[in-house]
Amino acid sequence: MTTTAPEITLEARFAELDRTVEAAWARTKDTPYWKNMMAGNFTPGILRRYLTETYHYVCQNAKNQAAVALRLNDSQADYAKYCLKHALEENGHEQMCLHDLRVTGMDPEIARRMRPLPATLGFIGYLYTLAAFGNPVARLGYSYYAEGSHLYLGEALSKIKGQFGLNDGQMTFFVAHSAIDEVHFREVKQAIAAFCKTDQDWADVAYTITCVASLSMHMLTEILENPIDG
Repeated sequence: MTTTAPEITLEARFAELDRTVEAAWARTKDTPYWKNMMAGNFTPGILRRYLTETYHYVCQNAKNQAAVALRLNDSQADYAKYCLKHALEENGHEQMCLHDLRVTGMDPEIARRMRPLPATLGFIGYLYTLAAFGNPVARLGYSYYAEGSHLYLGEALSKIKGQFGLNDGQMTFFVAHSAIDEVHFREVKQAIAAFCKTDQDWADVAYTITCVASLSMHMLTEILENPIDG
């Protein structure tokens, strides 16, 4: 007599994804970058570098999201529609970084002209490689991690605002973007539930979360070591 393994519920699958995200954030909060920030040692130069590197990779998010749709066939039209809609909504978010750079006293044009740090280029390259060659639904792992980051950044935002005397209007990427992320986080969760059909799909989404978190930590290390002073 054979038995069939019980079907894994959506609730259980998302609980596993959330454990992956929580583990990634625990590792992030154990980095020198994070500890430096929470100790009140987050200098204007580090903030400028963070916003500059964020500008560079956020510039590419809409493009690598849309690139996923190029690989989808007619039977995946709903997923293609999601990718293109989300890409359109992400387009232009890098302007928030430039706005916030002005608050630090840095000319945004300098950030535009600066070369991204090597770790930032690695992060960007990973996302394009994933879009071009990976499981198309795996890109949802990046969205799930990034759009859900507002759930983990509250204490850090309060620390930065207090240290530099900033208000919400001077931290548009962090604050205004968080409100957008709340909506997108619900949408990406719905997309994962709709478009992940197999155990492999769910595993690939989880692995993407692990990869982008690890690559993000490399960026934070280089940001800490390369402040933009003056």
